[in-house]
Amino acid sequence: MSRFQEEFRVIPRTAMALAVLWVLAMAAGMAYLVYVAGGSDFRNPGNWFLRPLLIVVAPLLTGMYVLMVGYIYGDARRRRMRYVLWTFLAFFLPQAIGILLYFILRDPLPSPCPQCRTAAPANFTFCPFCGTPLKPTCPQCGKSVEHNWTNCAYCGKKLEQPTSNAA
Repeated sequence: MSRFQEEFRVIPRTAMALAVLWVLAMAAGMAYLVYVAGGSDFRNPGNWFLRPLLIVVAPLLTGMYVLMVGYIYGDARRRRMRYVLWTFLAFFLPQAIGILLYFILRDPLPSPCPQCRTAAPANFTFCPFCGTPLKPTCPQCGKSVEHNWTNCAYCGKKLEQPTSNAA
């Protein structure tokens, strides 16, 4: 399965159904406006390009917007963020500012604990459920260190085996 398919599965089915219904309803409404209620502006042969824009492109773009808000809802839940807040921000902030803010400020995906397999936030050093170290720590100050470090960046202690505390 490709990465796109995995990410597409994050979108709730309700959001997909709403997007499809929205596209169909908006396309029908635009077709009505263009062909039935439209004035001479739409019937003018010089404005032939407006018809497909109004009937196809505008509903598809707004449907993609609904799908993007649904993705933010599902992705924020997956990342254990405040998903209702982010969904409202993405939907109500104008000109997709909420969507941009979400992608800039979102948390990393939780990683599974090697001991109990429960998902813990990526910035945690220890599993909150069983206490297993998720990242190696400095033996002197206890702060998390990277696997390839030779010295602790916080206290300066020499790390003999930086991967010894990793599980």
